[in-house]
Amino acid sequence: MLRKYYILSIVFSLFLVQMSHTKTEQWAVLPVLDDSKTGDSSLADIFGKRLSEAFSKERNVTSIPYEKVQFELNKNNVKMPVTTYNQVRRFSKILNADLLVVGKINAFTEMKSFIGTAYQANVEVMVLDGASGLIVNGAIAVGGSSYNDKKVSKKDIFIQALNQAAFNAVQHIAQKNIYPGYVKSISSNHAMIDVGANKGYYLGMELLILRNGNLVGIGKVTKLEKDACIIQIVKTILGISILDKVRPVAYINKDHFHFSFLYKPS
Repeated sequence: MLRKYYILSIVFSLFLVQMSHTKTEQWAVLPVLDDSKTGDSSLADIFGKRLSEAFSKERNVTSIPYEKVQFELNKNNVKMPVTTYNQVRRFSKILNADLLVVGKINAFTEMKSFIGTAYQANVEVMVLDGASGLIVNGAIAVGGSSYNDKKVSKKDIFIQALNQAAFNAVQHIAQKNIYPGYVKSISSNHAMIDVGANKGYYLGMELLILRNGNLVGIGKVTKLEKDACIIQIVKTILGISILDKVRPVAYINKDHFHFSFLYKPS
């Protein structure tokens, strides 16, 4: 009887993992910051909407509508910008989001030629894990407008550049977006997870280990196979369990970003 129960529990666990793999994660684009000094506050909202729309077109991503995000944050008296990890965790719970996206317009660069004047939008976008507040992906991107023949307003030229910058940023992030896996077994300070090289994992990759919306540990890939990994548990917070989610951290050079909050967990 106990053997039968054990076998059924394993089958049920595998079923839960399979169901988890088919579930798309919720992404939420937070209100965007604007350091471009154009004097037009509406450009930040336009860029935020374009980011949200671009993410919604990516496979295995469910992007919460930008207007809904703004409504929920206003309803809960949330103040922007994001400055602490506790804020990220709070926002993710309010929005029921797995990942939060923060964006910033840095500047518009004027480009003149005999054809006319064009502008290039310089932006940066970071993806934060909602459970830990840690950065898991990001992109610095540019987007150019067409040349203005004086029949188009300067604002419309800026919007053209932002639309292209949003598309470029999301494409760059999507290329580095690696699917989360799940813990299959645990042995001492190591664990096996159910994804491997065929999903983009590599030796030395940093991983966040999550359970029920909380960070429970941090791991690093030490052995790689086609469809599985052995990870070393380098930090334990709440203890690691079978079926814990494992989120890869994409490599980005944080020194190139200019967001004004710390990159270390509080």
